[in-house]
Amino acid sequence: MFHFNKKNSNSSQPVSNNTPNNTPPYNQNNQNYSNSNPYNPDTQSTNQTYNNYLDEAEIKETEPKVKKSSSFGSFVMGFLIAFLIFILLLALLLAGLYYTGRITNTNLKQIINPNSQEEENLPKEVIREKTRLQIINEDSEVIETVKKTDESVVSVIISKDAENLDDFFGIETGDSNPQKSEIGAGTGFIVSKEGHIITNKHVVGAENNNYTVVFSDGTIADAEILGRDTLLDIAVLKIEPGEKELKPLPIGDSSAIQVGQTVLAIGNSLGRFGNSVSRGIVSGLDRTVIASDGNGGNSEILNNVIQTDASINPGNSGGPLLDIYGNVIGVNVARAEADNVAFAIPIDDVKIVLESVIETGQIQRPFIGIRYREITPEIAKQNNLKNDYGIIVISENNEPAVAPESSAQKAGIKQGDIILEINENQINIKNPLQKQIQKYRVGDKIKLKVLREDKEFEVTVELGLMPQ
Repeated sequence: MFHFNKKNSNSSQPVSNNTPNNTPPYNQNNQNYSNSNPYNPDTQSTNQTYNNYLDEAEIKETEPKVKKSSSFGSFVMGFLIAFLIFILLLALLLAGLYYTGRITNTNLKQIINPNSQEEENLPKEVIREKTRLQIINEDSEVIETVKKTDESVVSVIISKDAENLDDFFGIETGDSNPQKSEIGAGTGFIVSKEGHIITNKHVVGAENNNYTVVFSDGTIADAEILGRDTLLDIAVLKIEPGEKELKPLPIGDSSAIQVGQTVLAIGNSLGRFGNSVSRGIVSGLDRTVIASDGNGGNSEILNNVIQTDASINPGNSGGPLLDIYGNVIGVNVARAEADNVAFAIPIDDVKIVLESVIETGQIQRPFIGIRYREITPEIAKQNNLKNDYGIIVISENNEPAVAPESSAQKAGIKQGDIILEINENQINIKNPLQKQIQKYRVGDKIKLKVLREDKEFEVTVELGLMPQ
């Protein structure tokens, strides 16, 4: 940058015909200038001379700036144009050589990736090893998850006392100890260092069977049934850790699951191959299925379950469905007859069950105390109902519509009432009463919007404990 300095204002060249060569334009001793009055005719000539000098000096000092900036911009523009022309010519050259056959796909690949020829010349064993390492790198998260969860997934072995052979054959064999016979197997996973284990209710459903768990290192422990859930296909077991250090699996968040994300299912496949791993994706959410024991009996409706194409075979029931980081997002529960269709209970639905067992020693479910039927658009049309959603409180099988001494009775709910909402959330097929109630704990207070004889009103209900 150029600066105008008054001290260097003297010039060897005349700046004006009106200024003598031996007289600088600015002289502190020049009284005519320093004391000049712009309105004095005698000083106007001197002032005009100084002003002319300033104008000429400013022009001379600023001219190099314009020239320098213009030169630099021209240089940059020229360089960019030349570079673009070079790229265009190179592209045309390569295209012409490729078109005439002088460059093949292989040659072009070598130009783009000079290391490709070197890789093709490597021995097959080296290429195979590089490919293996690449696969390991891509699947490192999955491999690491399987390793760190191995000690937390257990096989649940079902056994039963065998028939007394003495009685059966009518012979005395001298064996007074009844033998235990293994009759089935499932899967479970550790959820606390105190020895709590989650599995399916249908795995440990029978009261008179014996249950043991087997760890991946072969350790065996007897299991106690703390609770079987009446709504979800979930049961909670308890073992005594002893000297073994238990490693509970981290509990994830099933509300954050996305369709298409990678999941892992781990379990005692076919009751023979412990801690088998299958990999898949989340195929769907919020499914409703009817599950049975395979013989058409003991069927139950499962709501809000996760659909996955990860293989879940007999014996995998009760095992964890994990995200790629090893967090439990579901409990494997059922599979369809079609290939690659399996289901898992969202872990968020299981959390309340587990927490109640750890805190109270039993499964505690909130309970209103009513029998009801869901209202669908078809039912509403047939019965000329005002609303096509909600539930109607009715009696069934000679059982009262409202249970005596229940929360509903204390709140004044009557037979024939239509309950429309819970805490301003509409009750419908997608959000049924049972699903909404299970979000709360025993003792929580909720508001119900009730329709009775064409009049809507709200009541507050304190949730009670569901009978075991």
